[in-house]
Amino acid sequence: MYLFLAIFFSTLPFLWLFTQVSIMGSFTAAFANIAGLVGVVLMMWQIILGNRFIVRNLTRDYVSMIKLHIFLGIYSLFLVLAHPFLEMISYGKTFTFLLIPDLSSELGSHVALGIVAIYLYLFVWLSSALTRDKISYRIWRYLHYLAYPMLFFAFIHAVEIGTFLSSFILLKAYFIILMVGFAAAVLYRFSQLLDVGKFPYVLSSKKQSSTGVTAYTFRPMAISLTPKIGQFFFIKPSVFAESHPFTVMNFVEESGELTFGIKAVGKFTNQLEGISVGQTVFLDGPYGVFTSEAHNNKPKVIIAGGIGITPFVELVSRFGDQNTKLFYANKYLKEAVSREQFKAQLGANYFDVISREEIKTETVIQGRLNEQVFTQNLTADFIKQANFFICGSPGFMGGVLMSLHKLGIDKKRIFTEEFSF
Repeated sequence: MYLFLAIFFSTLPFLWLFTQVSIMGSFTAAFANIAGLVGVVLMMWQIILGNRFIVRNLTRDYVSMIKLHIFLGIYSLFLVLAHPFLEMISYGKTFTFLLIPDLSSELGSHVALGIVAIYLYLFVWLSSALTRDKISYRIWRYLHYLAYPMLFFAFIHAVEIGTFLSSFILLKAYFIILMVGFAAAVLYRFSQLLDVGKFPYVLSSKKQSSTGVTAYTFRPMAISLTPKIGQFFFIKPSVFAESHPFTVMNFVEESGELTFGIKAVGKFTNQLEGISVGQTVFLDGPYGVFTSEAHNNKPKVIIAGGIGITPFVELVSRFGDQNTKLFYANKYLKEAVSREQFKAQLGANYFDVISREEIKTETVIQGRLNEQVFTQNLTADFIKQANFFICGSPGFMGGVLMSLHKLGIDKKRIFTEEFSF
């Protein structure tokens, strides 16, 4: 909530300009200027909230910040597009005003900067809104870097040509302060390329199980990071490598060792398979608030698919009791991580759900998770009282959510893990 207020108050000086419409001569021209200025501020916030290195100083709920980042991206589009079109109308120009910059004058050059900023904005926006699921993460990330020059061009355009800014010196000073603050945030962001703010850990143990999951245990080289149950870290194998998020499966307070259960299913996880015991990696975290509502003895239903079990291993160990039900879905029984531990801890409250292998035992549920599986294995009172925690692939979580909605479970009692990266 406080971030919403901060964003609102940062735009308030520009909203005040609606009382100064007479300076522009028409409401259209005034709204064009105000939309542009507010749009630039929202874009600034959007970029800041999409940067975990900055956000971690505000909150560990990284996922909520990403959702706010997306929210701003969706709704700032109206203001960003309204600005050039309303300017075109107020100047009495045609669409060529937006398509073909006039570089023959200083004014035209400053207008051209704004046009370039609009093009870059649309390119970044479309790559996220329309093609995010059609392009690789790496390409999408590199395209997102265009947001930095985009905002730089927008800032210069606004300062050099902004009528309202020229009329109100204090407002212009405020806008420049925002520019300087954003520039500082950008410099801080790029300092992360040198691993500022990341913590070196050494791989002390690497064990691959019959489930196909490798347990990586990292020991701190200096500062020990202390996660809460269900939190995740970004792991960076080397100085110039990418970093990806993984949930802590186990944490030893005495030594500070962190264990992650990781299955090699893509380029990055296959790269991790190549690191050796004794090698140094860099960790950034912890992030997340997933399972925080489960750190108690209240009724809870844990629903995991495949490697999505990792946030729950430590949770079951510390808070698993007669009020804890665990449904663990896998294609084959051998893929179930920590199965014996769960059976010992939860007994009859643990349920294997196997979809591609016929297991002739009453303790294994055949097929897929659906509302019938829940109603057959949970009492009506338990369903009404319990919180539900889900982690797995997007498709798995989508199917489970649909089943829970059919059971009439309030969404306030449903919690999901989303790295959103």
